[in-house]
Amino acid sequence: MHRKFKNRRKKVGLPPGSLVYIGEPKDEVKIRVINYDKENIEKKEFKRIYDCSLLKANGGVTWIDVVGIHQVEIVQKIGECFELHPLVLEDILATDQRPKIEEFPNYIFVVFKVFHFKDGGELEPEQICFVLFPNLLISFQERESRIFQSIEKRLNNSKDIIRTQGVDYLFYSLLDAVIDDYFLVVDKLGEEIEPLEEKAITQPIPPTIQSIHHLRRRVLLLRENLWALRDIIAHYERGLSDLVSKELTLYFRDLRDHIFNSMETTETIREMLASVLDIYLSSVSNRLNEIMKILTVIATIFMPLTFIVGIYGMNLKYMPEINWKWTYPIVWAVMLLTAGGMYVYFKRKGWL
Repeated sequence: MHRKFKNRRKKVGLPPGSLVYIGEPKDEVKIRVINYDKENIEKKEFKRIYDCSLLKANGGVTWIDVVGIHQVEIVQKIGECFELHPLVLEDILATDQRPKIEEFPNYIFVVFKVFHFKDGGELEPEQICFVLFPNLLISFQERESRIFQSIEKRLNNSKDIIRTQGVDYLFYSLLDAVIDDYFLVVDKLGEEIEPLEEKAITQPIPPTIQSIHHLRRRVLLLRENLWALRDIIAHYERGLSDLVSKELTLYFRDLRDHIFNSMETTETIREMLASVLDIYLSSVSNRLNEIMKILTVIATIFMPLTFIVGIYGMNLKYMPEINWKWTYPIVWAVMLLTAGGMYVYFKRKGWL
């Protein structure tokens, strides 16, 4: 039993062996069952399961897509229908899983993350799980996702290659859609580099450095999941599973290349962020130097004026100039000429 589940059960007082959904409810539960072959396709949709026979088909390929997993009893019912291991059900309900693949005697379990942009540009991870049987694929999504809409459209086209292939090709197609979505997320993050670089030069202020670190954290999160997803693809690229035909090895190799492209892009973004950070620090240093230069010039201008004022502020009994009629305007004239002369001198030297 996983440690996180033990702690969770102890905290909420649940008995051992019970399942807990760790996450926030996002959408109502929908169970879509798509059964297809080259000639026919049949679709059904449920919100609850009372009979396992509703999910099973006699022939063809079946895709069961479960959207919304916060109703634990539905996940348990599906687990009973297809004899899924209790640890698999726990991993489905624990939405903080690291991407991984696990082989069982008659099925494969795969878990990974996809990402959505929330308001403010924050990345919101969503866990997706696949359970692959010889002629059946079950997908578990936390909420309705746009990622698999293209696959459903392809299934509606009787001439599409996906209708003539087995469940392993459906599995490949879904993974391909996920990796294509990573491309979009990586590209969108890359678009934020140029505005940040402009701000680093023109606005070297705390909100700018916060934006740089915010983008860096999102890129690192994406990179971490891409590395884990690469390991999943590599497993099938090497033909290590009996449920995926050897003919699909080239297809999975192509997926690996796509992942490498995304990983290279994230590395490029990281390097560009390091450059932007250097630009920001240089801008801050230059700005500080400018401020210090101006303050130094001002202090230098006022030094002789302070000296002059200091002399005539001395309490000496014999100071001839005090009795002169024009002493006051002369002192002011000397101070103004001194300050003006120093300003002109600094200006010509390029210090202002």
